[in-house]
This record gives sequence, C-alpha cells and structure tokens, in this order.
Amino acid sequence: MEELDEKMSFFRGKEKFVDISFDIQLEYMYEYVKFLNIVGRPIIVQTAEEFWNILEQHEEKKDYKIQYIYLQLLRAFRELADWKKYDLCRAKILESTLKYEEKQFLYANNWRMKMYRFDDANLIELLNKWDLTQGDWYWLMIKSCMYAMAGETVKGEQILREILPKIRQQLVKNNKDEYLCSMEECIVSLLNFIRQGNWRANLDVESENCIQTEDVRWWEENEKYCAYLNEKDDTKPETALQTNYDLSVTYTSHMGRANTKIYYALDYLRFLEQTGHPFRIQMVTNTKGFQRVIETLYLYYPHWCLIQMLVAQNDKELDVLFGRNKLSEMTQGEVDECIQEYLKALELVSKNVKPENANWSTSVYDNAAKILPQIISRLCYKCSLGVLDQILDYMLILCSSNVRDNFKGINKILEGVCNAYTEKEQGERIEKILKFPMKTNERRTYYDPVNYLKRPKEKYKINDDLYNTLIIQIRQLMENGQEQEKADALQRLIILAQLICLKQNDEEYLYRQLEKKQTCEHQYILYHINKERYKLNDDVILKGTLQLIEQDSNKQCFSGHTGSYRELIDILPDFQLDAIDYKRFFSAMTKLIRTNIYWKENQHTAYQIKERNKQSYRIAIGLLLLKIKQKESISMEEKNVIEEYFKALQEYYLSSNVLAVIEKVLLENLEQKHEKSNQEKDIYASMEEKVWLYSEEDIMLLQIFYLEISRMKFAIEKTEKFKVFSKSVYKMVVYRVINIEISNIMPILRLLYALVVNNISTECEKNVLFINLPRLMEKTAIRVEDFEKEARNKINCRVEICVIAREYYKSGERNNNLLEWRKLTENMDEFVEIRNIEFE
Repeated sequence: MEELDEKMSFFRGKEKFVDISFDIQLEYMYEYVKFLNIVGRPIIVQTAEEFWNILEQHEEKKDYKIQYIYLQLLRAFRELADWKKYDLCRAKILESTLKYEEKQFLYANNWRMKMYRFDDANLIELLNKWDLTQGDWYWLMIKSCMYAMAGETVKGEQILREILPKIRQQLVKNNKDEYLCSMEECIVSLLNFIRQGNWRANLDVESENCIQTEDVRWWEENEKYCAYLNEKDDTKPETALQTNYDLSVTYTSHMGRANTKIYYALDYLRFLEQTGHPFRIQMVTNTKGFQRVIETLYLYYPHWCLIQMLVAQNDKELDVLFGRNKLSEMTQGEVDECIQEYLKALELVSKNVKPENANWSTSVYDNAAKILPQIISRLCYKCSLGVLDQILDYMLILCSSNVRDNFKGINKILEGVCNAYTEKEQGERIEKILKFPMKTNERRTYYDPVNYLKRPKEKYKINDDLYNTLIIQIRQLMENGQEQEKADALQRLIILAQLICLKQNDEEYLYRQLEKKQTCEHQYILYHINKERYKLNDDVILKGTLQLIEQDSNKQCFSGHTGSYRELIDILPDFQLDAIDYKRFFSAMTKLIRTNIYWKENQHTAYQIKERNKQSYRIAIGLLLLKIKQKESISMEEKNVIEEYFKALQEYYLSSNVLAVIEKVLLENLEQKHEKSNQEKDIYASMEEKVWLYSEEDIMLLQIFYLEISRMKFAIEKTEKFKVFSKSVYKMVVYRVINIEISNIMPILRLLYALVVNNISTECEKNVLFINLPRLMEKTAIRVEDFEKEARNKINCRVEICVIAREYYKSGERNNNLLEWRKLTENMDEFVEIRNIEFE
C-alpha cells in the first residue's frame, strides 16, 4: 500500500497528469478509492484534496463511478473533520444512482457524522429507522455496534443473537467460505464484547465460541495491530557525524520520517470501524493500541483522535491534543471557536445522560461526559472574556441540573474560569457565581466555586434580595442539614464574610459557629476575618502549631497527618512577642529537624518531610525577624537553642553554604546587649567567595529568607555587611539567569524575585538583565514541538520573569525591553497567567 501511495504521488507530480483526459483520470480515481476501501485504508488528505479538485472541474458529470468516488471522499472528509467539504460532497451524492451496498454505506457514514459533529440528533432513533434486508448480515452487525455505542446494548445484542444462527447454518454447508468465517468471528467477538460490558445483566451467560475452524480470529488480528503499533520506533537522528577509519569525518543528514506507523494506525482505526469494534463498550475497553494511535495521528487527524478519546473515555492522552504546547500555536479566536463547539457538544451530552448512570458508563454520551469538561477546562486559560462568560453561564445551568454528577472535570472548569477572571472581573460577576449550588457532591467532583475566588481588597456589593436568599439557605442548611451540608454552608459563609459585607447579626452568627469548633484551623479563620476582635487567637494558633510540631517530632512512629504549620506562618508579621516561648519553640523545632533527618531517606515520607522542614525554617526566620522588628534582644539561653536549631538544619542540608550567613545576620541583629566573642570572625568575606558555587538547595534557602525579610518588612540597609553580601547574591543571580538553561532556571528566578521586592540590585547587573530580557522572552516562548513538560516549565518561567519585570516597572524603571514585557500582557494570544499580570 505504501508503494501504491508513493507511485501515485509520483504520478500526480507529472505535468501530464493534468493534461490527460478526464475519463482516464476518473478510471484511475475510481479504481484507487475502491481498492483502498477493499483493503481498509483511509484516503489521506493530499489524495482527497487532489481528487476533489479534479471532480469539481467536471460537476456536470453524474455517472456511477463519480458517485462512488464522492461516497469515499465523504468518509475521508468526515475523518478529517473538513465539514465544509463534507456538506458540499454530500450534496453531490444522488442516492438514486447508488446500489444497495453503497446506500447502507452512506447511511452508516451519516450516523457517524452526526456523532462526530455533535449534531443534536437522536442517534438511537436514526438506528431504529435504518431499514436493512434480512440477509444483510454485515450492516446488521455494524448497526448492532452502533446501538451498543449509543447505550442500547440490549438491542445490539438481540440483533447479533438473531443473525448468528443464520450464519452458522450457511457455515455448516460451506465451512471454508472466508466471508462466512470472518462474519462469524466478528459477530461472536462483538457479542462477547457487549455482554462483558453489560455484565450486570449477563452474570450467568457464558462466552460465545465460534464453530468455524479456519484460521480467522478477530482478537488475534487486533493483537497484531497493537503489537506493531507498540513496537519501539527505530528513529534516525536528523544529523550525524561519523569518524571514518582514515580519521576523516562524514556528515550525514536524514530528512523526513517513516510513514509506516501512520499508515498502520490509519489501517487499525479502519479495521475497528469495519469490524464493528469500538475502543470501549460500557465498562469494557480494548485500548491496548489506543495510546500509539493517538500519538501517531493527532497531527493529521486531530478531530478523529478526539472522537476516539471520547469513545474510549480516556483522558491520559489529553496532553497530546490539548497540552500547553498545542494551545500555544492557536490564536485566541481559534480557541474561542473550539470552546463554542465543545459547549454545544456538552449541552448535547447533558441531554442524553441519565442521573442514574453517574457512576456507570453505558453510552458514548456517558464517556464524553467524563472527557469534555476536562478539555474545556484547559481551553479556559487562553480564551476571550466573552467566551469565559459563556462557559460560566452554561456551567450555572449544568451545575443546577440533576445530571451534574455525570460529568467529570466540572471543578476544573470552574477553577479555570475563576482563575482566568481578574479580581475586578470576578467582582462584576459575583452575583452570578453566588447562585451556584454550595453543596459538595458525594464523589467530590463538585465544589462551591466561591472557593476559587480571589479575596478582594475592597469587599463587593450584592443586591439585598440575593443576600437574603443566600443567608436563609445557609442558615437552613447549618441548622437542619446533614454533616456535609452543614460543612459546605459554613464554608460558604466564611468565604462570604471575606467577599461581601455581612450584616451585623449574620456576622455574629458566623463568629458563634466558628467559636464552637475550637480547632486551630477555625481559630485562624476567626483571626483572619476579624484581627481586632480575635487578636488573642494568635496564642491559640501558636500553641496548636507547637503541639503539631511536637507530635511530628516522634521518631518511633511517623506522623502522617494532612495538617501544616501555615496558619502560624501567615500570622507571624502581626504577632505579639509576649506569647512566644522562644526556648521551647526552637527546642521543639530542633527535635523536629533531627526527626526529619531520621525519616529523610524514606521515599514514602520524603515529600512531607521536605515540606515540614521548609515550614519550620520559615517559622524560625519569621520568629527571629519579629524579635528584630520589635527591637528585642535574646538571652544567652535563647541564643544557644537558636544555634542548636541552625546546627541541626545544617545537618539536614549537608551541602548548604548559606545557612551560616543567615544565622550570622539574624544573631548579629539580636545580640546588641551581649558581648561578642573575640574569636568570632566575620564570615561575610568568605561567603561572598562561595556565592558563585551555591547549589539549588542554597538558592531555595536564600529565596525563603529574602521573602520572609520582605514580608516582615526588615530593613536590609541597616545591616551594611549584609547589604553588601546581598548585592553579591544579586550579581550571581543575574549571571545565572542569563546563562542557565530554561529547564533549570525556575529556582533562580524565584530568588531574583525575592531580591527585587527587597530593592536589592546593582546598576551594572540590572542593565545586563534588561539587555537580556528580549532573549528570555524568546527562550520562554512555547513551541509546538516542545514536550508538554517543557511547555509547562516555560510558561512558569515566563510568568515569573513577567512578574519580576512588573516589580521593576512599579519601582519606576522604564527600560524599553522592560516595556516589551508590559506589552506582552496585552497580547490576547498569550495564556491568561500572562494576561492577568497587572503592571499599573
């Protein structure tokens, strides 16, 4: 087949091809598409376009061969999702000129077109109207497959059970007939496929077996396709250097790629379609070759691949079609068109799913309900504001319906939409968002979207009727609801208190409900909502965090809770020193670090240990900066436990070169009332020498340190030696930023941001950074050939650089290269994370 395509490609390239008579062209095209149909290979796009253009020049001719070619092109345009040509091609087909077989082909293709285009048609009703002759076993089998895909497995199974005995009667007379053997094998295989999918109704039914003895096995053929598709590709490098025996060098270049896998993947899809076997029927799948089919064909047949993903209910390949790398090459207008098409599909799906099938897939609609929301949630990050509003409007309808729980990924859509709105845009739509249901469903696939809203600087205003309705609903659920309903209602009221101004009695009601809880988390919420009234709660949060740290310091048994120390970290800038027992706290954290060293190598606890360590480090920095900020010194006992803590921290971060500097800076500012040891040497000079050797661990520790300095409003310029050291760090960071690979740049960018918000810079290196801003913009631009992991890293880096540029802009810098990053935020084709960075 590949040779045939190559020969045809060669033939088409000759000038004489356009000069030969139409009759010869027609004969060739007819034989070609007929042969492809027999062997089961789709017509590739170049051939379809070529044949279409030739036929367009002879519209007046209506003979059978032209009609047959149009029929095959119709299927090709469906597979290519070229709906404009599909409609033109369909209009040219005259059913009266077709034979019986071609008419059934046209009907089946029309049914699939309705499914591919998300047409608002009743697929089952179309099948009910499909009139087939009793002896037409092949199209009855295809009809059975379509019934099963549409959710009518009983009808599908009934058709197969009726025609199977008739085929076997013929097989008894002629058991060598290839067609009969093949039909029996396909029907038996499909019948078992359907029965397995509908296992609840077929618990006692045994698998069907074939009576034919010929070597025709559907599953064996399927395995051959899958095995070949899953073979490791033997790819040649694009360029290669070879040193010859005489030490000369040969340079070779390999252009193009082998198309064997592409043709094989196309053949496999056609094999499944022609034998009536989809990738999935109800809960049973045949997806061994699915991944490689999608990976091979997505560039050429994206919509066909999408439909297969919906049929298979497979979301593992979403990155292939809807990754950041693919979306990067689409304009906002193209993304908007996609979303509107998928919203139409989502609406169609919602009409065809049933609430009782929320946990069960019975049809292609149920499968699509699990995939489409995840696709739309990805597109939210590049669409326009108007389309975001359309998504929000439809999600309100869907989330208020009785089929909400049939859809997987609704949370991701709501989160994506809320993230895409700016704070101002959220405020303009707050009343609509507050109309969403507040109750979390049992499967936790839906959460109240107010959880995803940004907390505004100034609270929003809503109309009195909506306010009263909300408060009544919340109070009713909190007084009379189930446990989950009470928790959801309380959560809605907590967030409402941060979004809008509650009336006095409703505010008091919220306080009473939270006071009853008596947990560290709820005390933190009270403190966060009303710092003046609940300023004593900081002591409760402190004690609760200390207890958690002591609990986590147990070497005998790993404390695997889901809590953290973040409540204390968040309130440290406003904390009162009186409540803090520094000796006890640092002793507890020292014990925690030593425990973390013990558990460090355990792969099951590695992430939690890493986070606990970082949080304890943030608390230590925050507590010491708090003391400095309030101009308090430390006692000798406190100094000893602090030094012990940093010693333990150094043992944890064995290769760290910065902890000694950080400890030095903090203790220097706390030891004003103590005599300094004559043997204590100034370590700044030696640290400045080591600054160019800092590891990624050092970069992380410095970044946290400088961010805490900024958060605690510590004045670096008051410590002259540390100020000089910080400028050395800035120099190192700038030169690393402009020289390091994008794949490794993120930690250093975070440190650069931490330095910039502390106004740390040197004029020369700042100018070097500005000169390199265009190159960084180019390097962080996503290319379609990037792997998805690379693309996500690039967008993260692009966002971080843009935020750094914004900080420089806010400080008064107006460098032209800096202004280009400001313009970037106005580019509608950028992802929303960039567009929502506000320079003004």
